[in-house]
Amino acid sequence: MVAVNTLNVECMRAGAPMCTGALVRPQVVLTAAHCVHDAAPSSLAVVFGPQADLGGRGEPGAGLEGRFFRVAGIRIHPDYRAAGLDNDVAVLDLEQPATTAPLPIAGSQGENTETALLGTSRAVGYGMARKRTGNVNVSEVRAREFTYVPQPAMTCAGDSGGPMLRMRSDGRGEEIIGVTSRGDTACRDYGIAMRTDALPTDFIERKGAPAP
Repeated sequence: MVAVNTLNVECMRAGAPMCTGALVRPQVVLTAAHCVHDAAPSSLAVVFGPQADLGGRGEPGAGLEGRFFRVAGIRIHPDYRAAGLDNDVAVLDLEQPATTAPLPIAGSQGENTETALLGTSRAVGYGMARKRTGNVNVSEVRAREFTYVPQPAMTCAGDSGGPMLRMRSDGRGEEIIGVTSRGDTACRDYGIAMRTDALPTDFIERKGAPAP
């Protein structure tokens, strides 16, 4: 998991965290489209670690190697709509590959039926500028998204774009089943995540598609 940050280009310092993301390929981060749809790649950086605010420089010799990565490109879901946050998913192409192992994504092989997605999921996010995790309960599943409620955790500001995780059917670790999109303003009642098994088949791999 990573914090998606603004980037102070003059001092190459990661600024305030905007959102959360997850490394899904060595050079690709999955996040929410509303976090980055109006940003230039050069204005963003992603940060690994327990805290989103590095308090240091993102350059060699600063002790941040492997934690701080500049963004080279932004790819928005082709059907994203800012009004209503439909298909609220995007990917960030990093300038360099990360050495951290990517998280697997739930595919579209039919194993994640609506019934299979119901129940406990683990949410991770950088709300309050520190990485936190907790369980939520997926209560309703639709074609491209699902609703979750506290169990007892709940997502809030800064957690957008973070992964919803579920143990894989073969028991070999967790996989991403959703991307946190939005919720009630009080962060108490519900949240909505985009289903990763509903993504276009080439969305993660495709490169060179400009952001709108």
